[in-house]
Amino acid sequence: MTRRNVFLTLGAAALALAIAVPVAFSRGPGPRGDKEGWRGDRIERLAEKLGLDDKQKAALETLKQDHRDDAVSIREQIRAKREATRALWLAPNPDKQAILAAEREINALEGQLAESRVEFMFAARGVLTPEQFGEFVELQKKRGFGRHHKGGKRGWGKGFGPGPGPGSPEPTE
Repeated sequence: MTRRNVFLTLGAAALALAIAVPVAFSRGPGPRGDKEGWRGDRIERLAEKLGLDDKQKAALETLKQDHRDDAVSIREQIRAKREATRALWLAPNPDKQAILAAEREINALEGQLAESRVEFMFAARGVLTPEQFGEFVELQKKRGFGRHHKGGKRGWGKGFGPGPGPGSPEPTE
């Protein structure tokens, strides 16, 4: 390679880098950017769609934050238990009873997380009028509420990748 080609290649690479780096770091809040920004405005979007007043918005924000705090704590406990269980499995002679006990603890924590979601939904229901709650349910149906990791639509559509396997019933909509 001649000296000129090396400089041209390096110059083109530097130019591409100079263009790509600002674009890569320019993402702001949004569905693919900062998750908190995407989720953080959920109450605002819900308030618009349901016609919530300021008192209802404040109550839902408080409920959401309390639920999030509980969920973060439980998820951290689950993560720690899974790490401990992984260590038990990696032992030279894994102890079946210890692993089963650890799995029971993880299942109990996951149950607490599910109960926390139910408590949150009923508390949120208490903040909304019956009409607002009916509209909320319709919005949740459109969003796929209730199919959380239980065979609902996943992936990018028909074809290869995640999604229902062969013989799975088609989701109804």
